[in-house]
Amino acid sequence: MGFLIGIWLFGFNIAVPIATFLYLKIGSRENLLISIALAAVSWIFFYGLFEHVLHLPFPEGQLFSLINPS
Repeated sequence: MGFLIGIWLFGFNIAVPIATFLYLKIGSRENLLISIALAAVSWIFFYGLFEHVLHLPFPEGQLFSLINPS
């Protein structure tokens, strides 16, 4: 449920690494360096796949829509 709220609030590109980091750090009790590295890899993978390879940009989250209304 928290992942879905994160996607809605922050957008997919930011919610994926945050959810990955929190799961690895809190849920699996991994080392901080491993958690940061795998969160960065997950962001690079999803951003590279969807934005650059498939040209499928995700909408920004509601928080950023409120800050920058256009």
